[in-house]
Amino acid sequence: APSLSEAERELADALRATAEELARLDVARWRPELAESLAAIRGHGRAPEAVLAPGYPPRAVKVLTQAQRLAAIADLAGQDEGGSVTALESRLRASALVELERATRRAQLAAYHSILEPGRVD
Repeated sequence: APSLSEAERELADALRATAEELARLDVARWRPELAESLAAIRGHGRAPEAVLAPGYPPRAVKVLTQAQRLAAIADLAGQDEGGSVTALESRLRASALVELERATRRAQLAAYHSILEPGRVD
């Protein structure tokens, strides 16, 4: 598992790359039916404090929270083709989302492992 700092960096890089790719593809589409889901993700979403036992570093909670929120957003975005017009746009969009999902899984793993290897927190 990566350290928390590695996971944070990977998550930030993946988010940036995904956002840039999606902007380049120009395949955004607003779906009003998802407004409530997005508000829940922005608000509290799944509370990692309920998942992490006492003793986890605050940074682990922060990384886990961010990773879970981004994973939920990527999941919502992956439920349809967005504004994709061609099959190529659809594949490129899906590929960008997969990279973000991969980074969120690694970040969650780092958060869960942070108590096992406290020296790897930074």
